[in-house]
Amino acid sequence: MRTMWAGHGKKKWRRHVADVVACFIAALEPDDIVIGGGNVKKLDALPPHCRAGDNANAFRGGFRLWEKDAALPRAGWRSKPAA
Repeated sequence: MRTMWAGHGKKKWRRHVADVVACFIAALEPDDIVIGGGNVKKLDALPPHCRAGDNANAFRGGFRLWEKDAALPRAGWRSKPAA
């Protein structure tokens, strides 16, 4: 299976994965990130706050994003700016 960065080499692809994860963490502040797919095995080490996931759980995780309870704000989150 070829990845979208297959023509650019594994080292560059791994760097892109780390960059995307860093942007994702900065934007969404998740507790952890699950990286799935067969290509996760091509990473020498997982980026910080990441774990390898099984593709069998992909649909379940996607559906959980849309559950009513998943949309509740986390502790410390403010819906209005502090005055």
